[in-house]
Amino acid sequence: MSENPLETFREECNELLDEMESALLALEEQPGDEEHVNSVFRAAHTIKGTAGIFGFDDVQSFTHRAENILEQVRSGTVALNDNLIALLLASKAHIVVLFEFALDDAAPDAITTDRGHALIASLGD
Repeated sequence: MSENPLETFREECNELLDEMESALLALEEQPGDEEHVNSVFRAAHTIKGTAGIFGFDDVQSFTHRAENILEQVRSGTVALNDNLIALLLASKAHIVVLFEFALDDAAPDAITTDRGHALIASLGD
């Protein structure tokens, strides 16, 4: 593992995003599996928190919104269905893009920003 904190975060974030995707794909087969729901939530929560430490505000803000939906799924106030899983997979992909902008020390372009707003609106948060 790298001794550079940013490189360590990059590696950790990539692992968490892979875990998030794997758990979401598993939820397509087993939508009621609490372990997978909790895995997705933990990954989002960790990415959000660590992104905040590095000042990656766009990553933190977007991931926070997705995390809110996941918390509602965990509490049973929002039902997990195929549409929501697809939106969460799209959200995971969006986090990847935001993360790349952050690592390049660049603001997301208008298309990326619009995509994020559309995902948040679709998630209903």
